[in-house]
Amino acid sequence: MMMDHFADGALMVDGDKDHLVVLFSSRVASRRKNFDFLDATKDMRQQRLFLRTGPTDLFFHDGVPGLSQDMNETADFLRFVVGRISPSRVTFTGHSSGGYAAIVLGHMLGVDDIHVVSPVTYLNAKLGADPDGGELWEGVYDDISHHFEETGKDPAFLSCHDIIRRHPNRVQLLRQFVVATSPVDLNHAEHVAGFPHVQTGVYQRGRHVTLAAITLRDGTLLHGLNGDLDTLKKETFQPFVRSNYPAFGDYDPEALRV
Repeated sequence: MMMDHFADGALMVDGDKDHLVVLFSSRVASRRKNFDFLDATKDMRQQRLFLRTGPTDLFFHDGVPGLSQDMNETADFLRFVVGRISPSRVTFTGHSSGGYAAIVLGHMLGVDDIHVVSPVTYLNAKLGADPDGGELWEGVYDDISHHFEETGKDPAFLSCHDIIRRHPNRVQLLRQFVVATSPVDLNHAEHVAGFPHVQTGVYQRGRHVTLAAITLRDGTLLHGLNGDLDTLKKETFQPFVRSNYPAFGDYDPEALRV
């Protein structure tokens, strides 16, 4: 396995260039200067690009260390990579804040499919369906709020819903997984669940910070990254209604394995 750590926040792993998978790291991994999913995807055959952001809570709006300064520059870099590799399929994935980046950048570029776990889908609690239950942890939006005030950045970036609406019909599939016991997860999932290309699976057990490991352990996330896209689009999920806590447990995990 050939790896090219060509920037502090970027790592390319060589593989089948017909399918490019871009993996966005979470806040925790970025602060530790690690890459989410690196070990878990070591047996994947696809070309993989791992990206992480800086140590502050700016949700990739401070760019990728050593590579870009903001979200738009990161998008330009990804367009260059896709143009250079010319894959027939481009897949984005991420956990938590990495899920936010995957959704936003995925729709900006118009990738084929996006798979996210416990995604952050808005950067201001007031944008959530339940503002009182909208924050993942105390003060999480303080840095990004100050950043937007100081820079005058496009407020559409505060909401994945607004970004998706601005770039309609560009992504074939957005699949998100959240935990039924986390009202915040459900709140964020609801923010984007109404679009026709979005599927939502809800696990009955786990936590926001542990769900990525759970979806890797039971094969669900790797199934999405490795599976045939046309087949994935035909798989059915219960309609998402936050108050009902739809049960992903109703599905057979073995049936979702690669």
